[in-house]
Amino acid sequence: MQPAITPPEFPIQKPTTTAGKRAAELHKIWTEQYGRADQVGIDFAAAQAALQEAEATLRDVLRKRELGEATEKQVTAAEDAHADAKGAAEAPWRERANAAVHASEQRRAEYEAFVDENLDDLVEELKADAQVAVDTIRKAAQTIADGVAAWRATRQRAATLIAPAQLVNDQAIPLLTGSAEAAATAAARLLADDHGLVLPLPERRHLDQRLIDLGLPPKQTYTWSDGTTAAPVEGG
Repeated sequence: MQPAITPPEFPIQKPTTTAGKRAAELHKIWTEQYGRADQVGIDFAAAQAALQEAEATLRDVLRKRELGEATEKQVTAAEDAHADAKGAAEAPWRERANAAVHASEQRRAEYEAFVDENLDDLVEELKADAQVAVDTIRKAAQTIADGVAAWRATRQRAATLIAPAQLVNDQAIPLLTGSAEAAATAAARLLADDHGLVLPLPERRHLDQRLIDLGLPPKQTYTWSDGTTAAPVEGG
């Protein structure tokens, strides 16, 4: 059997809706079951190592008994320990592993089915974080633009200041480096482009096309070139 698929980190950091909390719960159940599947492999390896150790101990005790250096009680104890270790190593590990993997994959399927069924609501859970990210970029761009403007204004004042002085001119004042100019240009373009920053989420039209393909009404109204339309359900 293929190993269980490793659960990724749950993508919603602080779910607030019913759907988000349920998805988090299902993801946690899946993660815990995956951990149990992984533990079976760890326990199997430990059982094999314990058997090897018990075998080595038993061989050593038997040799010592032949030399009169070990008692029958020590031999019996080593044989009992070996029997226990052998029994543990020969347990139905394959069956245990298959059962644990199957359960993990079932939990994964339950989580993924819930996400598929509640995708719109779950995407909404990320909207606040997405907006913060966009606002942070815009603020950073504005900071760069303001900083460059202030730098250039200060440079101009410095040029004005030294103008009356002898043996020095504005060539003594450094210019912005190429990387700074490039950053300033990019910041200005970003701030001037209303569509330059978009939320890092699936676009509504793609989510609606998914709904249409599933035979469900979209959230917005769409009209195609052949005159057919798809529209939300009233009151929905």
